[in-house]
Amino acid sequence: MTDRAARAIIERVVPADLRGDALVEKIDGDCSNEETQTRSVAECEASVQTPPFLEPFKVTWWQGVSFLPVPGKRGPAEAVKKRLESFAKSAASDSFPENQHLVVTIQGAASSSFVKTLRPVAEIVEFAAPKYAKDRAAAAAANVLEFAGEVGVEIDADTANALVAKSGVESRALFSELEKLKAYLNPGERKITREAVDAVASPGGEEPEPWDLTDAIGSRDVAKAIAVLSRYEDDTGNGIRLTNAVERYFRQLAVVKDAQARGVQKQETLAAAGVAMAPFALRKAYAAARNYSPAELRAARYRFLAVRERVVSSGDASWRSLFEKELVRALAKPRRAVR
Repeated sequence: MTDRAARAIIERVVPADLRGDALVEKIDGDCSNEETQTRSVAECEASVQTPPFLEPFKVTWWQGVSFLPVPGKRGPAEAVKKRLESFAKSAASDSFPENQHLVVTIQGAASSSFVKTLRPVAEIVEFAAPKYAKDRAAAAAANVLEFAGEVGVEIDADTANALVAKSGVESRALFSELEKLKAYLNPGERKITREAVDAVASPGGEEPEPWDLTDAIGSRDVAKAIAVLSRYEDDTGNGIRLTNAVERYFRQLAVVKDAQARGVQKQETLAAAGVAMAPFALRKAYAAARNYSPAELRAARYRFLAVRERVVSSGDASWRSLFEKELVRALAKPRRAVR
């Protein structure tokens, strides 16, 4: 999203007759440690201080800056903060020539003094990613649909979702994946298929939120549950965490199912039975419990208890196959409707 906004700014500030020869110098601002952060600031400062020489127009694009100080949150090291302040004051004190421009794209909202100081002399684009994984994925899939037009390919919504699930939500990576998929197509083809995504797209998706899996279990959607599960890494830590979460979820649904049968809906009564939930979560649990019989919930809980014991006691790195088997068994719908 920020990359598209930056490209729009660059198209606006660079005269149309100069775009073919203009220099756009990109500085990577997505840095995770003091050394790379300091180097990124220095590179941006050097670029800003170097006016265009042979080029008719120059844009310095500090791309995806991720380490700016934000009030109330842990910021970069003190040395990096001082370097940022020095750069901002230096840039703000000088006037850029008419054929030079600075664009800064920021990951997240940054209300730091750095931004306030630099804003009068630079185009600053801030983008705060959605809080929850499913919302980040939805926004990224919408971006993929827009990027497809820019790349010159076609992609439907389901395939866009599959690309995001596999390759992650970062805009630059998704744009690059679409360009790679375009090169993979046969001459004259424009349509990107799910098979092409499976064959060519690079893995890089973030792990889903825990409730993405329990929501799929609650709706008794086997395909969705397996798709969510596939996005978790294979390490044993995930096996323990997920079996704990699923066993607890089936235990809670069993309590809610019993409460439904007895007409109990008071939160305090359910809390005393081990189901302490926010009102919206309780409503979801009541809806989910209706998709199972009491016997199914009890059986699923005890099966996942057994899975957990095996994973915890043996450190079983092959937890996924056992987990998937029990998940499919638990979510498979009965031959007759559940009452």
